[in-house]
Amino acid sequence: MSTHDRIATSIALAFGSAVAWVACGGGSSTTSPPDAAPPDARPPAPDAAPPDASPPDAPPPPTLTLSLDPALDTDPDTVKATAITAADLLDTSGTAVAHATVANDQAVFAIGALAPGEFFIKVNGDADDLVPTRIDNPAASVVQRVGQKLRASLIGPENSPVYRVNTYSAGQGESPIVRFSDGTTIAGEQPYIFITLALPKVDIKVLGTGARVSTLLPGSQLHPSTLVPFDAWILNTSGQPHHGDAYNAAPSSCSGCHTKLDMKPASYADITVANGWCFHCHNGTAGDGSGFVDPTQ
Repeated sequence: MSTHDRIATSIALAFGSAVAWVACGGGSSTTSPPDAAPPDARPPAPDAAPPDASPPDAPPPPTLTLSLDPALDTDPDTVKATAITAADLLDTSGTAVAHATVANDQAVFAIGALAPGEFFIKVNGDADDLVPTRIDNPAASVVQRVGQKLRASLIGPENSPVYRVNTYSAGQGESPIVRFSDGTTIAGEQPYIFITLALPKVDIKVLGTGARVSTLLPGSQLHPSTLVPFDAWILNTSGQPHHGDAYNAAPSSCSGCHTKLDMKPASYADITVANGWCFHCHNGTAGDGSGFVDPTQ
């Protein structure tokens, strides 16, 4: 092959290789970039949460509320308060532990900081006619009604009272507590009766201190034979028979069960339903006028 032919062949081969390289996609060709990715499909943001709802109102603080109810009064006795103008809550030592807010003829005491127990309400500054009360749960409010003579009261809801109370105060000229041994007066001690209605249970205690003098457990809601609720049989109640009235009207009517009512046993422990039953509470058949006995003296 001549030199001329070799040059032509080389040119032809080089040109063909370049064509083939380009056809196969070689070289620095420029291509369009892919379309931009669409924005993320996100759910719309939820509406902002509303501000927190106001918390429920706090429950009112627990209170003891005393009101006057003349329907609880019985004869005789003297009216001591026709309205409440001031009231103090005393503990069993006589110390004032709360002062009432008086409104609408009611005395309202805050009791949330007190301990459960016996207390006494001094109405209008009258220290001789204290009104006993009880706080079983200082976290729960208590309502109490007392007669205008400041003797008879009921603790608890009007339609379902829990306790019934009756005092024998110096202010009303009632007989004091006496010694069982000889019937003599124990100076400065006036009694009150505190009845737990559901049991029933009858406690005789010292007014102002709450010290227990004696306890009676009737064992049933009704007095046998008369079928009178025991609280009414024990305490004078309008429209209900009362044990003292029944005895005074006809002592023999009691003798079927209480054989020897008027015979004082040698010791308090010897008292039974049939033997000296009056002396379980009173110093004889004269009732509360003879005094309530302290069996320890």
